[in-house]
Amino acid sequence: MPDYDHEINQRILKIRRVLDYTQEKFARSISLSRSALAVIEINRSKVNDRLIKMICLTYGVNEIWLKTGAGE
Repeated sequence: MPDYDHEINQRILKIRRVLDYTQEKFARSISLSRSALAVIEINRSKVNDRLIKMICLTYGVNEIWLKTGAGE
């Protein structure tokens, strides 16, 4: 898996930790199962555009930052 995907996955984990949410609570809020989120967080699954949009809309996350790490 390219480093790009790994970095997105790590930023998703960072968002969850900043929110102080369990995997269950965060996953439910973005219409995922806890196990699907766990697989993303350990970099075993790619993140699709739908999930990126859902996180950005739900939590006000900058989409460019989530995708690239640039900005805030």
